[in-house]
Amino acid sequence: MKGFFKTNKYDLQVKIGTERKIYAIILFSFLCMSLITAIQTKESTPEKKEMSKEEKRVLVDGNIEKTEYIQEGVLQRFIQKTKKENTVLVEYFDGEGKPEKQLGDYFAFLKEQDEEGNDIKTTYLGIEKQPINTVWGYGMVTRTYDEEGHKVSERYFDKNGEPVIFVSGYHEVVNLYENDRNVLSTYLDEHENPIISELGYAILRRTYYDEKPIVGKVAYEYYFDESDKPIAVSRGQFGIHNEYDEDGQLVAITYLDADGNAMRNNLGYAMIKKTYYENGSLDTETYYDEYGKPMALTNGQYGVKWVNGQMVDIDSNGRQMFALRNHLHGHLISVIVVALLITVLSLFLGKKANFLLLILFLLCIAYMTLLYRGEVIMKARLDLFWSYRDFFSSLSTRVDILNNIWLFWPLGTILFRLSQKRSVVIVAVLTSIGIELLQYVTGVGTTEIDDVISNGLGGMLGMWFGYMMMPFFEAFPFKRHVTR
Repeated sequence: MKGFFKTNKYDLQVKIGTERKIYAIILFSFLCMSLITAIQTKESTPEKKEMSKEEKRVLVDGNIEKTEYIQEGVLQRFIQKTKKENTVLVEYFDGEGKPEKQLGDYFAFLKEQDEEGNDIKTTYLGIEKQPINTVWGYGMVTRTYDEEGHKVSERYFDKNGEPVIFVSGYHEVVNLYENDRNVLSTYLDEHENPIISELGYAILRRTYYDEKPIVGKVAYEYYFDESDKPIAVSRGQFGIHNEYDEDGQLVAITYLDADGNAMRNNLGYAMIKKTYYENGSLDTETYYDEYGKPMALTNGQYGVKWVNGQMVDIDSNGRQMFALRNHLHGHLISVIVVALLITVLSLFLGKKANFLLLILFLLCIAYMTLLYRGEVIMKARLDLFWSYRDFFSSLSTRVDILNNIWLFWPLGTILFRLSQKRSVVIVAVLTSIGIELLQYVTGVGTTEIDDVISNGLGGMLGMWFGYMMMPFFEAFPFKRHVTR
């Protein structure tokens, strides 16, 4: 019997040793992939220079219309429209002529038109031109028009033609027009009753500019509930006032209270001003109080600037500021180094110090994910593995996924160091779910299931690292003094 237990103990040691070898291979492979991606990111970032203007060229050949977009003499992308009877097939391609995925995860769409040329039905298509559901929750849209050709209603269906709710939380939107302008939009549920959508309101009222050169641009927007009473939306405002330059570009947004006066929104400013590059892309956004005076936000920044596709904070003079959050978001190698340093520190520290480190790290995660983040295109994206499908084809998507994984790597190690239980991965996942829910409630960032998956993977990899390396750190001669 004694020999039996010795044999079992030996087998257990072999099993544990094998596990650590497997973990080591996985972790080393992941680290190598992350470093290669970081190098690719650095190599793909162009030198800072003035952005060149994109040229557009339209070519027509029979029933095919091709619109090319050219930059510095190189074809960047093109859109091809093929007309046949009462339908128009619109396809998107990159500069090499390969199908190009659009924001909604579609590659093309088919429009059906009435005798006046109005688009009465749109079906979204995949890479093989098959009907698909977009990330917005629908695969098909139907529309109705009045005698003047104004779009009166828009209703949403899935790829099979079944009624479905739009990702913004409504089944249908109905519009009212005055002087050819959409002055009222009402959002409806499946029973055609007004509903407060994910936009934060059930009814939207608009007024417009009448003077040139911005005739027809929206001047004011005000928000109302199902009973037509004023309602505050996610940023706390009851309405907004838009201002434009001579080229029709939006240059200022002022947030309004229920009485139409300037007010500070939940992010701390009452007005945001915008400037643009020559090619029309956004250059800077700066913040002001209700009196029009420049003001600083959470990081002391007076605004943000877009440089080579990255958003950086700027001071009151428009100079770039160093912000840890922005630096980490834009530099994967820095995320890796910081994550590994925190991980190693956790393995050296005792349990009391690790508990303090855990609190500090959770505050860091909150800082990275919940403090000021700009307006988002989508409040939630709940389709599973959408980003992972583009992991190898899109460098930016791969960087985002790896950032989310490395962000939670130290959390997995710290939790394992405190409990020495592999089930701590569940705590990491629950933490991620909590963050995503807070993002959804507060409206900062986009709530994504894929982020929870990435964070969970990070927690698991960090736990593996702690499980694999802790015996080595325990062997240090001075370790017994540190852990007391």
